[in-house]
Amino acid sequence: MARNQIQDLRNDLSNLTSNMREIAESLAELGRSGAEQGRAQVSRGRAGLRRGGARIHRAADRSRHEASQMIDTLEDEVEARPLVSLLVAIGIGFLLGKLIHR
Repeated sequence: MARNQIQDLRNDLSNLTSNMREIAESLAELGRSGAEQGRAQVSRGRAGLRRGGARIHRAADRSRHEASQMIDTLEDEVEARPLVSLLVAIGIGFLLGKLIHR
């Protein structure tokens, strides 16, 4: 009887060892899979940042170009009508002065 119990314990210990080995292998695989997924997410994040940076750069270029065009138009207008431009500038200065001193 004691021999049967010892053999049962040996079998249980063997099964337990096998199960622990399988669990360890599963955990290792999960770790590798998680690391691969993490690397993939970082890679996608970097690509998104590059695309976003390129969009911001293009928008800034467009804004600079439009501002340059507006300045050119304003300069042309001042050259074409210097007296009117001077009177408008004086009027704007007067209004801003009134608003600031309130």
